[in-house]
Amino acid sequence: MNLEQLIKGKAIAIGLIVFLVFSAYSFVLKAPFKTGDDRVSIVENKEIKSFINLPKLFQRGFFSEDRTYYRPLVALSFMVEYHAFGLQAFFYYLDNTFLHIFNTIAVYLIAILIMQNRLYAFFVALLFGIHPVQWEAVANISGRAILLCAFFSLYSFLCFQIFQEKKKKVFYILSIVFFALGLLCKELTAILPILLLIYFLTIKKESIKFTARFCKFLPFLAVLALYFLLRHSAGITKIFYWPSTQEAFLGFMSFLRGLLTYFRLTIFPVDLHFDRSRPLFMEFNTEVFATLVIFLAMGAFLWQLRKKISDEFWFFFFWFFVGLLPVSQIFYSVGMQPGYISLAEHFLYLSSMGFFGCVVFLAGKFYGNITKKGFISAPILKIVLSGYFLFLFLFLIKQNIYASSEIAMFRQTLLYCPYNVGIQHALAMLYVERGKFKEAEESLRSALKADPQSIPIRIALGKVLCDQGHYWEGMNEYEKIIDPGEHKELLENNKRLTLEILKKQSKNPRLR
Repeated sequence: MNLEQLIKGKAIAIGLIVFLVFSAYSFVLKAPFKTGDDRVSIVENKEIKSFINLPKLFQRGFFSEDRTYYRPLVALSFMVEYHAFGLQAFFYYLDNTFLHIFNTIAVYLIAILIMQNRLYAFFVALLFGIHPVQWEAVANISGRAILLCAFFSLYSFLCFQIFQEKKKKVFYILSIVFFALGLLCKELTAILPILLLIYFLTIKKESIKFTARFCKFLPFLAVLALYFLLRHSAGITKIFYWPSTQEAFLGFMSFLRGLLTYFRLTIFPVDLHFDRSRPLFMEFNTEVFATLVIFLAMGAFLWQLRKKISDEFWFFFFWFFVGLLPVSQIFYSVGMQPGYISLAEHFLYLSSMGFFGCVVFLAGKFYGNITKKGFISAPILKIVLSGYFLFLFLFLIKQNIYASSEIAMFRQTLLYCPYNVGIQHALAMLYVERGKFKEAEESLRSALKADPQSIPIRIALGKVLCDQGHYWEGMNEYEKIIDPGEHKELLENNKRLTLEILKKQSKNPRLR
């Protein structure tokens, strides 16, 4: 039985996808909770440990006093898991894997309705499910927000599609409900009305009149307005706006340069790593001009071919770009440290369905033309295609093995981004927990080279030096801090303890 016959049955196709996805991500199930987000949102989060605190989840930011992120349903998912499984990380990773599987199934069903071709839809879903670029969202518990957001967004869109086909209002109501739930998981869900608009402008452009279309959007817009009111009432209003138009333009151009990296990663993902970032353009230069020329040329090329490109291709094309709109640096800065923009690989999670849809369309055209002209035989192309999917599958397993060890994951990041101060700091704290103070010192010194003004890292370096018995060196690091700000109490406490030890040493020569 060949692949075309195999994919004719939806159940068989879904079963194969589920088996491959679960097999690849099974390697991360043994991983422990990681530092950073896992500790703050789960391990040390007292509020998820009692259902009495449920109302509080909807009245504050995701990270307690934080005024940037509002994700109460993500915290609720952790609360339910904690009461069901305690602090057994296995089940948290397992739930992430199941969410990714359900999202992949949704991608398959959406692609079938868009493409009207089960074979194409299967390959889109397979790429979505086993492509290594998804590892950051799935193989880290902190990726729960993007997984839940994608789950509700995809099923909201799918229900809307079914409503358009079957005209059953229950699917329209479900679509609105899923949209509302998605907003309570991650801000990215707010792009759904734009995706629905693209659906009408490409796939269903002649199905109903403009007035009827607008009326269908009203409930979504009303939900969006209520969401913003809820955020405002909870005090979640912090946004990092660009201080000037010039900086906003340079930020957007930095994102476009990063988009070229995204294109390459989705085709040949060999340098994946946690917390990806790129330097921010600080001034107009030849690289800015070159980036602009590349994208203008790409736009002109697509414009010339616009009449030859199918509506289905345009749907996936715009899905990809709209999915990245919130992190495009246009409206506000999305950075990981001063002078850099974040290009985290999990940003691609929801939008990647659009890219994979475009790739499958182009690959299908290429396959048909090249076999028709007899340049390469169909069996050889199938072997090449099978080899490529095997490469993706094996590379995903490799990434999941890295993700099961936090130290290995951070080292991999620093191999490609040695300037990432946050990862250097996090790695140093891991070394401290394991009693490897010399390695921690090296990481902290590397972090200070990238950001000499970081007060928390300077204090951490002083503490690590003291932990090694180098009290005068540690005190010297403390004295370099002029204005500790919110870290004043910690700094003064560390200095007091260090001075007490130095006084004891001065009185007892044996302790020197």
